[in-house]
Amino acid sequence: MTPYEVAHLIHRARLTEGAKPIGRKIGFTDPGMWARFGVCEPIWAHIYDTTVVHLHYSQDAANKLPERGNPWPLQIFVKR
Repeated sequence: MTPYEVAHLIHRARLTEGAKPIGRKIGFTDPGMWARFGVCEPIWAHIYDTTVVHLHYSQDAANKLPERGNPWPLQIFVKR
């Protein structure tokens, strides 16, 4: 079973439990990291109303984020 087949099963289970998909998380968008982790393309997964927490942060905190690479503290979610 491929990782995306597993993700599909998880997605169906979450829908059955009443979770609502609100967007997608995309990872490994930096091709320079692919070989290090054995991937050959970006990966994605659904995010749900039950798995997203909306945080408010100050501009000072935002200025401390890394300038390059995948800034792990910051996630961008796109609502459908």
